[in-house]
Amino acid sequence: INEDSYGVDDEEEFHELDMTGRVIANNYRIESKLGAGSFGQVYLCEHVRTHEQWAMKIESHAMNNNPQLSIE
Repeated sequence: INEDSYGVDDEEEFHELDMTGRVIANNYRIESKLGAGSFGQVYLCEHVRTHEQWAMKIESHAMNNNPQLSIE
């Protein structure tokens, strides 16, 4: 999911960002933040129609070209 820069300009702002309550791709409501690390943040999401729950990783822009992400 590419939501551009999520309205932040740098890595520090990205790691402080809380996306709880946002709806991504018109289908997934972010319920809560599960954790964060050097590659990005992980959120508990719920599909707005089926109510299935998923974990969603939102990657840091600084890590977009990191080859490790291609195997995660």
